[in-house]
Amino acid sequence: MSLSSQQQDTTTPQEHAWEEDEEEEELQNFVTRDVELSIHVYQLQRQGAVEEYGDSGSGDMDDSVMMAHHWTLPCEELEGVWDSLIFEDRLEVKLLEYVYTTILFSDKNVNPHLVSWNRVVLLHGPPGTGKTSLCRGLAQTLGIRLSRRFHFTKLLEINCHSLFSKWFSESGKLVHRMFDQIWRMVDDDDTFVCVLIDIAFIDRADIKMYIGVPPPKAIYSILCSSLNELWRAGIIHANHPLPERKDLWHYSAHNPEHSQILSQTTDLKRISELAQGMSGRAIRKLPFLAHANYLQVSVSTMSAFLEALQRTVHDEQLSNAQLREERS
Repeated sequence: MSLSSQQQDTTTPQEHAWEEDEEEEELQNFVTRDVELSIHVYQLQRQGAVEEYGDSGSGDMDDSVMMAHHWTLPCEELEGVWDSLIFEDRLEVKLLEYVYTTILFSDKNVNPHLVSWNRVVLLHGPPGTGKTSLCRGLAQTLGIRLSRRFHFTKLLEINCHSLFSKWFSESGKLVHRMFDQIWRMVDDDDTFVCVLIDIAFIDRADIKMYIGVPPPKAIYSILCSSLNELWRAGIIHANHPLPERKDLWHYSAHNPEHSQILSQTTDLKRISELAQGMSGRAIRKLPFLAHANYLQVSVSTMSAFLEALQRTVHDEQLSNAQLREERS
């Protein structure tokens, strides 16, 4: 199909497609020769998280405190986390650009007393919205993309609850020991260090981003990726995977060959709207619950799975409403 034909198709009214954002429309119309490609070749570390322990102060050698988890990146354990992130407003890309800017300013020796930045980002929001996954995925991606600048990338996830142990007088020593270890890491100019702390001070953060529950468009993308993974695994039988939101413009309601796929995307859109208010973590579990509760077969059609998924969303929303009523 020629480019002119594609452009003509996009002007056809799409009853089943959501209105695309301007940024997505721009991505659909780029020319490859106008794009500067940045290709990164990397090898994943097989070793996962290493637990860092410290003396609790009780006098018992067996009663040590787990202070942090320590990863050398990129690693197999965190592979794919970045690609699974789905947020509004290109949130993950904004965080990447923030890190690039901090490195640029540091490399150019910008005076921090004249241009201030603390290298701190605060992510806040309800549980299960992807804050920890975003931090881990960001660190993994930086470990890959900054490999020419830094030979090593470390992620240190601090366990604040363990640091403030029941032997309160020893907490200060544990904190000091933990950050002394971090300072030794950052002393190496060839090492990029990411520190993940589950509690932060708002006034010290350079960027404050609220990570809320996903809107319907993001829910569609999350469920679409989950269902397509089940299609890839052979659990869902269909001629084609479900199209992502950015690809819906390829399908026309006036083309009989597109009727089934458009009907399924309409069903998924309806399910996404019904799932409003659920966290990203809960949404990722919906396909599993749909299969366990309503299908229990080795292979299911896409239509049957979507029907089970809609029933599961209804069940979960009803259960959540009952929990809220009990708490009130």
